[in-house]
Amino acid sequence: MVDKEKFLYSRILNPDDYSLFNEHKIIDSFHKKYNIFRMEHEHRKWEYGLALKFLLDNNTKTVLEVGGGGSSLAPILYKYGIDVTVVDMQNEGDVIANQNRILGTNVKFVLDDFLNYPINNKYDAVTCISVLEHIPRHNSAFIKLLEHSRKLVFITVDFHPSGDPFSQNHLRTYNTESLMNYIKMAREKNFVPDNTEFHYTKNFVYQYTFASLALERGEVGSHVQ
Repeated sequence: MVDKEKFLYSRILNPDDYSLFNEHKIIDSFHKKYNIFRMEHEHRKWEYGLALKFLLDNNTKTVLEVGGGGSSLAPILYKYGIDVTVVDMQNEGDVIANQNRILGTNVKFVLDDFLNYPINNKYDAVTCISVLEHIPRHNSAFIKLLEHSRKLVFITVDFHPSGDPFSQNHLRTYNTESLMNYIKMAREKNFVPDNTEFHYTKNFVYQYTFASLALERGEVGSHVQ
């Protein structure tokens, strides 16, 4: 049973939720101050804000960001004292080097297909923001996210009841059934979510919306009984 008194990091996008946390304001301010990031839609601040809150609330020190090359999340995490490595199959090395130079950050970049990236278990957390809907072998990729993390995994995905893709280069959206399948796989790897209720209400972006899924190894689960 979910404890409604606790903040839930796993949720469906609803702009009304912006009153529940402040980290989205940090993301929005960062984007307005620095015009060096790839184009982001309006609600990316919801995704990055939730990721930032989840990682800071859990005293995260090291993060592997999967597929996030060129976004603002990695440098913002670095600004909060988190050691960040980005692995991306797109060659974003020059982009990240430019961000590091302008921002005074030291985000590390690895050019590699994540499915080939060797597991070394040195990361407290793994993040994957709006990437899995692009990956053909998404179940295998999700398992690797879990295997790379010592403690935490945070993902966001496109969400729509149909499961159909609505954007170019997207292979799917996710729905309650597919997220519950991820949660089942996560539990088999000893990760638990803070929420298992994903109820579609309406579209907030394009023809779909977003969902986040926050997982912790072992017992984060004082949220879940």
